Order: sequence, then structure tokens, then C-alpha cells
Amino acid sequence: MKGDLTMSKKAQFLVEHEQGELGAALIEEGYCADVEEAIEKLEEHYHGEWDSERDFAISCFEYCYDVPEYLQEYINYEAFAYDLFIGDYFSIELNSRTHIFSSH
Repeated sequence: MKGDLTMSKKAQFLVEHEQGELGAALIEEGYCADVEEAIEKLEEHYHGEWDSERDFAISCFEYCYDVPEYLQEYINYEAFAYDLFIGDYFSIELNSRTHIFSSH
């Protein structure tokens, strides 16, 4: 298991926090070193759950740009998602959902 998380700390975290399973995944995947960092990441950097990174990218793009529907077929959302997840965001797959976090 990655990170510094004893079984008792992990159990306590899962019991005390509504998103304990996601917090534990952050630690196990190496995105956070400990419980405190996982809590901070959940509170300050979590952008919700999505069907995919692409769906999150589409939402971001539409928030930033008012693109008429007839032009949307020309936008390469896969490339846009790829760029977002190079360094600005990361995702964790959990329970068939994609959970999005900002990296900074």
C-alpha cells in the first residue's frame, strides 16, 4: 500500500468522513501521503464525480466558451481532456465513476 496509512487510521478515516473510501483511494494511489492530506485534497481540490475525464473536459470547455451547437462537432474534446489531465487535474476511478481533482 502506498502512503503512510495504518489500518487503524484508515478505519477511523472511513468511519469519520463521508468520502472516506475516496480519501483512502487518494492515499493508496499515492496522491496523498496521509489522512490529513487526503482530507485537504477532498475539501479544497475535489471537482466532483463524472462519467469520464472527457465529460469533465466538455463541461470545462462549455463553461469557458460559448460555442454554438452546430460547431461543437469540430471540437476535439479528447485532446482537450488530454491537455487538462497532463498536469492540472487527475482522476480516480471508484465505483464505476470518475472522481476529478485539481493538482494544485
